[in-house]
Amino acid sequence: MSKVTRRQVLGAALAGSVGAALVPMARAATGGAPIVGAIRWDAWYDPDGQIGKAVEASLGPSQFHSRMPFFGKATDADHVRIDGNHQDVMDREIQMAKAAGLSYWAYCWYPQNSPMQNAWRLHQSSSIKDKMNWCLLWQFSNLGGRAAFEENVPQVVKWLAQTNYQVVPGKRPLIYFNVDQPQTLAKWQNDWGTVAAALDMLRAACAAAGVAKPYLVVMNGSAEQAGDVMQKLGGDAISNYIAQTPKSDTPSFDDLRASAQRYWADMARHAPHIVPIVMTGWDTRPRKLNTPFWEHAPKRGQPIHYVPHGSQGEIKAAIGDAAQYVRANPTICPSGLVLVYSWNECDEGGGCLVSVYAGGD
Repeated sequence: MSKVTRRQVLGAALAGSVGAALVPMARAATGGAPIVGAIRWDAWYDPDGQIGKAVEASLGPSQFHSRMPFFGKATDADHVRIDGNHQDVMDREIQMAKAAGLSYWAYCWYPQNSPMQNAWRLHQSSSIKDKMNWCLLWQFSNLGGRAAFEENVPQVVKWLAQTNYQVVPGKRPLIYFNVDQPQTLAKWQNDWGTVAAALDMLRAACAAAGVAKPYLVVMNGSAEQAGDVMQKLGGDAISNYIAQTPKSDTPSFDDLRASAQRYWADMARHAPHIVPIVMTGWDTRPRKLNTPFWEHAPKRGQPIHYVPHGSQGEIKAAIGDAAQYVRANPTICPSGLVLVYSWNECDEGGGCLVSVYAGGD
């Protein structure tokens, strides 16, 4: 079977297995329906690069082949090849995400020359790009300092004005800002006021271009810190990349689901507005057993606690929890946003981009 034909067959199967069941309500924000999106971390689109090789190694053992994106293939029992850097792959992902009921992808943002941007470039060049919205998920450690940020402001404004850039009520373009490495503040004179001034420059540039004020969602593992930074930056809401994970030795997906709901309540105690984060799983074994260069390997003999990846029905229920929370708390969630971890963090913890090896629900 040819490569293209194989992808077409897999795509048809996956459209059914990921399908419209993930989001149990309409995609659009009409009628107050929540706007559900998912995080993208795109290591799967540069197989010969340093990061691409590292994630292939993490998913190499046969026990983890079910974690591969649908366009991956096993070359033997302990090795895989994962190359999504093709337009037909991205087009299929767009179709799958739309069928699943997602409204947008939040792209983990890297410098424009990074291969981690390959998937975003494919989205930009797709003939069906408008079927799936997107937004920036800034990582503080990748923004550089103030000078680099301000140099990029004109281009950012152009992105925010795209027809498929995700907006919230008031046509405000959505930006997630992950304060992932606070030590990066050294590049900003160790002053959040310097960051706030740069964001004000972006807001002014948007106003001059006829683009609404960006809706800034600050992300941090500590809800208290996220709320504090949000206030300093003039942000609008808080969220996080993941929810808090259960502390038990053998947690179930239901435990993870309940832990996420507790995390939403914690966020609501520290900020006036939040975006609920939904978990699809938290199985870190691939990276713990085959640790990539950017992480630290666990100590010898240290147990690995993990939460199994959710089934299609379990993920649908978890997204339904968040949707219900948004509808029940319009003052806390005025944007109507829901964020899912993740679309394709396949080796880290869990993702919607299921593998052909997984076999449906």
